[in-house]
Amino acid sequence: MTRNVCLVSLAIAGFLAGCSKPEPGPSATPASSPTPAGTATPPPQAAPPAAQQAPPAAPAATATAPTDPNAEYDKAAALAAAGKIADARALFETAARQDPRDRSLAIAAQMFRDMDEGRLSADVVQRIFRALEHANAARWTEAYADADEAARLAPTYGNAHDTRGKLLVAQGKYGEALAVYSRILEMDPKSADAYYNRGAIYAETRRHDAAIADYNRAIELDPSFSEAYRNRGSAQTFKNDGQAALADYAKAHELNPRAPEPLYLRGVLLALLGNWKEAEADFTRAIERDAEYAEAYYDRGVAFQNLKNDDRAFADFTKAIELNPANPAALINRGLIQAGRKQYDLATADYDKAIAANPTMIVAYYNKGFALDQQGRAKEAVASYQAFLRKAGAEHAALAARARERIAVLGKM
Repeated sequence: MTRNVCLVSLAIAGFLAGCSKPEPGPSATPASSPTPAGTATPPPQAAPPAAQQAPPAAPAATATAPTDPNAEYDKAAALAAAGKIADARALFETAARQDPRDRSLAIAAQMFRDMDEGRLSADVVQRIFRALEHANAARWTEAYADADEAARLAPTYGNAHDTRGKLLVAQGKYGEALAVYSRILEMDPKSADAYYNRGAIYAETRRHDAAIADYNRAIELDPSFSEAYRNRGSAQTFKNDGQAALADYAKAHELNPRAPEPLYLRGVLLALLGNWKEAEADFTRAIERDAEYAEAYYDRGVAFQNLKNDDRAFADFTKAIELNPANPAALINRGLIQAGRKQYDLATADYDKAIAANPTMIVAYYNKGFALDQQGRAKEAVASYQAFLRKAGAEHAALAARARERIAVLGKM
């Protein structure tokens, strides 16, 4: 609903204030199974290791409270978009009291107080929420019309301009979005949220020093801004400053112990550093705070693989797939476990699903070839090995050599 508009394009480095949970970040390297007996073919390959991927995505604020903040926000936002301002206000304010650390709810509740002070009208409030509702439904013309009219009616009100910034970010128009947030900061140089949001855009465009500078300013203006610490930690991870990142994730967790994301991101960083047991513990804590955190289940599964606990890993990959059936990495890694158990038909099915979800997951083609090879399905195995070779890059040289060897052997059968 309204909160989710921010998720469209900030899947790598940061989310704007008032958004929902993170997109999947990178994952750690699962342990490979031993080569199956009776074959010289190498074992299936796991999903790409974290060292070959970008550092973790910085998520947006969320927290577990007596009521679900995301659900309460969406209900209230829908009421505001429909012009039921009094009902929306009551719901926002109740939810904000129940979870005072949820920044999205606090920002929304403040908007109604600003309305009381005459800084904006009920019409502007409706247009802000309606613009985001249109955006979530990809009705961009209507979304910009409402956002622009809100800014025209409340030209000095930062949140009216912030709406247009969110729409631009959602469409990947980062240059224009940066201009919007810089303009908001000209109007209100003490807006911690504007610094935070501009920092998220800098991070998304790989300008990590600029992102850190803006997160620093957001923290100076609001030392309790847990999301700014969390996102700064993500930027520090991109800069390979693990110790600074760990300190920021710890501070974000201290400020908002209910939020799962700092724990999840710290777990990813610990996995990157090879601290699998500590990583598993953080992923577990994140799941305790959000039982539907698909990325945390996946990465905990990777940790369990590296801790040689394939049964727990299998359960976590299965849960991650249940929550997100199109998660190719979870499908590949579950297939890897099934191949290790010689359940090659089940492994093949998972690799097929992974390829359908993301045809660029190159190792899935090799793994499928291996599983078909073990089933004696020579012609299909050759076709899958050949598909792998067509897509393989220099980093897959060793696997490519093995695939060619198997093609040569199978071609003689």
